[in-house]
Amino acid sequence: MLSRFQIILSIFVTLGSSLAFAQSESAMGQMQVSAGARWCAGDNCIVPFYFYGFENIPRAAMAETQSLPTCGSEDEANALANSQFGSPSGKSGLAIAIRTQDSPIMRLCNPQRFPNYISSSMPQLNVVFKRNTNFDKVDIRFRDRANKSGTRYKVRVPSEIPASQFQCEKRFVKVSDTQLTLRNVDVQEHTLMTTCFDMPAKRSSYFEIHTVNKANTQCSDLIMKAVSPSGKEYVSFGSQPGAAPAMEPGPWKMQLYLNAGCRVYDFNVLSY
Repeated sequence: MLSRFQIILSIFVTLGSSLAFAQSESAMGQMQVSAGARWCAGDNCIVPFYFYGFENIPRAAMAETQSLPTCGSEDEANALANSQFGSPSGKSGLAIAIRTQDSPIMRLCNPQRFPNYISSSMPQLNVVFKRNTNFDKVDIRFRDRANKSGTRYKVRVPSEIPASQFQCEKRFVKVSDTQLTLRNVDVQEHTLMTTCFDMPAKRSSYFEIHTVNKANTQCSDLIMKAVSPSGKEYVSFGSQPGAAPAMEPGPWKMQLYLNAGCRVYDFNVLSY
């Protein structure tokens, strides 16, 4: 038999939980969700989704609840890109589901995988899509699992911006007639960086782009995309990505995107 204290405590817990979920449902309906331009490299495209008002959802509504079954999943591309963040599975009272017209992409039930706060008003979630699929419109749902209610958003994904339209944030420096260098570059996680170099018109038959991870470890997942003056792309990824593009004189763009890991690198363009 419950004591009067236990009964009162139970009432307060129940009321607190109900209030949190009521506030959660209201906050979910008042959010604004938008997508940034896709950035594609190789077979995959990365799209940042921005959630204006996500910070207004009460933490109590996101907390894991043992009475709820475990849920959560993601496709292979996102599982590889987000492996350092842990499993999408959990028992959160809030579930975030993302799908295209053709297939589900992810369902997040682990609070640790919810959009990170990059500012007080604009949490962001980066999602990977297969380049050859249709993801011009994406369906995003926020579901209160306990009360079986939620909010649905239809989000249009902007087209990719050509590399030629990006401003050069850093430019390679000439070291010799056969080497251009960019040293101690601090690449921020989940932020696209554009660098530039000019290949002179000369008799070199080929050149290569070489990366040095300053931590000297296999600690990174860095994506590198080099784009020639004619628009041809050369993509590499890993701890120290590199490429051996066909020789093409003129202005090149090299874009970098760090999924996770060590941030400081040297980059060299070597002509032969």
